[in-house]
Order: sequence, then structure tokens, then C-alpha cells
Amino acid sequence: MFAACAGLFACNRTSPNNSDANDAALAAAVMVLDAAPSPRCKLEESGVTFGDVGDRRSLVIGDAIPSKNGFSVGLVHSPATGPQALVARVVDRKLAEQWIIAKGTEIVADAPPPIPLIGRDAVYAAYLARDAEAGASRRIEVMKSGVATAIASFRVQSADSLSFDATISNDASRLALAWDDDAPKDGGIRVAVIPLLAVSPVLPRVVSDGVQDVDAPRLAARANGGWWAAWLARREESPDAGPRVEVPGEARAFTWVEIVALDDSGAPVGPVRRLTAPAGHVASFDLAPRAHGELDVFARDETQAHEGEGGRILHIVVHDASVDEPVIVATGAGRGAVDLVSGATGAAWLVYVDAQDHPRLVPLGESRMPAGPATLEDELDGARLLVITSSDSLTRFAAAVPASDGPVFREVTCSP
Repeated sequence: MFAACAGLFACNRTSPNNSDANDAALAAAVMVLDAAPSPRCKLEESGVTFGDVGDRRSLVIGDAIPSKNGFSVGLVHSPATGPQALVARVVDRKLAEQWIIAKGTEIVADAPPPIPLIGRDAVYAAYLARDAEAGASRRIEVMKSGVATAIASFRVQSADSLSFDATISNDASRLALAWDDDAPKDGGIRVAVIPLLAVSPVLPRVVSDGVQDVDAPRLAARANGGWWAAWLARREESPDAGPRVEVPGEARAFTWVEIVALDDSGAPVGPVRRLTAPAGHVASFDLAPRAHGELDVFARDETQAHEGEGGRILHIVVHDASVDEPVIVATGAGRGAVDLVSGATGAAWLVYVDAQDHPRLVPLGESRMPAGPATLEDELDGARLLVITSSDSLTRFAAAVPASDGPVFREVTCSP
């Protein structure tokens, strides 16, 4: 009931007349909103840091990926020697490597940290670099550990967007990049797929339909090969569009999530699908593929029926030709990002902040629906959960705590 087909693809959604499905979705939403009587998570005091962290206010932690006995994460910091963008690799709760990707003026201000990726024979990193040959232009560079120069580079023609994404195929033979390009002709979300076993020149292709203003691309590998590419589409609201979310300094706009399936080379193999309502206000979303082929999309929609009640979180399950869309947080979601935190174990937890900016955690089951209530975790205020490192009687997370005076990376343990 929160998305529209608009003739773009065949819908297989929960029917308004399917009372069992509706009751289950409502029960899940209510269960999430009813906070547990006490927090279930503990932030450990000890942890891992790195030499000369620099000004904590300029420390930015990016996305992490689990690896053997640890994780790798991209970050930007400002030590005494000047700004650095690097990939930190943590193994057995110790800092194993600091791979410096860029320094000083090579770093684009406010750009996201490097994205680490694990290939068959090496660690890779994708980052947004200043293009020295083209003034204020930028390039997405792909680096390989042990190689001094970029193995691939793509110019970004975007006036203001710094968002991009990168992921690696399930067999670790290809790396995909996605970014927003404002080229006068053929602009939109561009995707480039790089074969890692024999790197060769790659021609990026536009995968969005060119109809809407688009931004914030995300990628996920498909179980049977190829990729999912998703992004936020935007159009300005008309003056008589009804209740709106006020955002100071910005034109009022509707935003929704669109997605397309791609083959191994990055070519679309189906139509662009609209996943959320064209009259919604999706501010952030996250993707998580499953081993059997489904894709879970979690989207935070800022639409409010009443001022101050907070937004909602939608869970969209994407199949090859259909979409399911339960709501797992009906109201009370704050303005922070919604993250699906997972690891090699297959376990997953939903992390978001409520309307009062307090962190909340929701354990998810195999279907990625809530397996328990959303607990209020004040002890995790200022921390960001990166990956699940183990899941047995307790779930253990690697967390980044950039604002604290203690270690940057610490462990969080949560009971079921």
C-alpha cells in the first residue's frame, strides 16, 4: 500500500483483502514499536585504534566488510601529517594493516571514505578522487593492494553529488561501480563492471531511465550472477501536493526508490522498477541480497501523518518478477540512516535512530522480518555498528566509536 506499479512491472503485493498477511505485517510493526523493558547490548571499553587518529571531529568511518577473523573498513582522518583516506584491516581484534589510499589535496572534501572490497587474490578499494587534470572535476579510482597506481578510473560529471557505490561479484571475479552523472546527454546512474582476473578498458553505461532526477546509487550482487542497481528518484512537489515534510533550504520534493536488474556486464535485463510510493519522502535505504536470490531493501520514509511523530521504515523484498512490501516500523523513525548490519554468519539486525535521536536495534529472522522488539540502546549513542563478527549465544558486532576518546573500533555484544 506504500508503493505504486505505474505500469512499470508486474506486481505481486500483499492484497488489502489478505487479512492474515495484513495482520502479520501489523503485528510486526507493533512489535518493533514496543521497546523491550531493558537494553540488550553492551559496548566494550577495550578495542582497536590506529596511530595518530588526529582531530576526532574530522574522523569519518565508512562501510565495512567482514573478512577472516575480522573486518576491513574505509575511513578518512586528519593526523598531524595531513588528511588521509585509508582502509584499515582488523584481524583477531588487532590492527593488521593501514592501507593509505589518498592524501592531502587528492581527497575530495565531504566525499565518503574508500569502500573496501575483497577479491580472490587481493583487497581492492574504490574512492572518489580529485581529478588533477580537470580542475574541480572528480574521478572514481579503483585501487588494488600491492599496486601503486589505479587499475581503473572513471571521470564523474556531477555538479554536486558525491555519492557512489562499489561491490564485488559472488565469485569475486568482477567489481561493479555506480555513480550519478550529470552529463548533458545520456545522464543518470552510470554503472561500470571491471573484470578483475584480466583488467581491460571498460565503457560505463547509464542504467536509469533518464526520466527522473536520480542520486544515491546502491549496488548488490545477484545470487545467480549480475547485479542489482538501486537509487533515489526525485521530483519537486506541486504547491497543492498536501501535507509535506519541511526541509529548510531545499525545494520540497517527492523521493522514492527505483531498481533495475543487471547482467554480469552491467547491462539491464529488465525494466526499471519503482519500489516505493512516488508521493513518498524516502531519505535513505539499504540493500541486502539473500543466498537464494531475494533482495531485501530497507527504506526510511520521512512522510508523517502528524508533525513530530517521526517517519517509518519499509521492508521491500524484491524477487525476479515481483515485490513484497511489509512495514516493520510504522512510525517514530528519526532522520538518521537505516542500516542492515550483517556478517558472514547470515544473521542480520536493523539499526536506526528514533524521533528523539536514540539508537534502536531490531534482530531479524531468516525472512528479514523482526524476530524481537526494537530495544532502546542509549549505551550505543555515538557508535556505529559495522558488521556482525559472530553469532551464537550472543551476537557480537564490530563498532566504530569516532567521537569517543577511547579506541576507535570496539566490540558490542547483544543478547537474543
